[in-house]
Amino acid sequence: MSKLTETILTDMEMPELDLDDVATEPMSQNSKRYDAHNIVETIKTKDFKDIYMVAINDMKDESFIAQQTLCLQIIDQILIKYDYTFPVKREIYNLEDVNNVYKFLEYLEFDCVKLLKRLWKYLNIDLREVDIDKYCDDNSMKIMGELEEQIEMIEEPQMISEFLRTYDKKNFIQFIKEKSKVFRTEILIYNLGG
Repeated sequence: MSKLTETILTDMEMPELDLDDVATEPMSQNSKRYDAHNIVETIKTKDFKDIYMVAINDMKDESFIAQQTLCLQIIDQILIKYDYTFPVKREIYNLEDVNNVYKFLEYLEFDCVKLLKRLWKYLNIDLREVDIDKYCDDNSMKIMGELEEQIEMIEEPQMISEFLRTYDKKNFIQFIKEKSKVFRTEILIYNLGG
């Protein structure tokens, strides 16, 4: 670069960039779509809770239409990943319906640990000494009986209650096996602590 070019470039006043004037809306919208996509795509994976907890508050700030779309995608993904179909077609008419879908998803993915803690406590099984898969397969009737008792004693929102009452027995046992393995440490701590 010549001395003259350097002088011209050095002497040129560059306009200051005001970041407030930069269009951030498309990036923000893309980010929200990415959050929604990640929530849906990570259902029933080990990364779900971390991704969900980061993304859900931003999603709750979105328009009703965006949240309604997300909820319908969640319901479709639950059918695929959990092989669960609601007894009645779920419609999303308002924010209360949206929040019910979020609560249901949270229950399926991580809040079910409360039920599992009570279940294993009442079954009086030490998860340190048992093969969860084998125990659940060999004792499915006992587990389902205990679950029915637990369901009668607790009050859950409608979608969760429907799930607990209508989920296919074979799939429910599989759900218990998978989630019990995921939350084994929490269940053990609960049962050892009283």
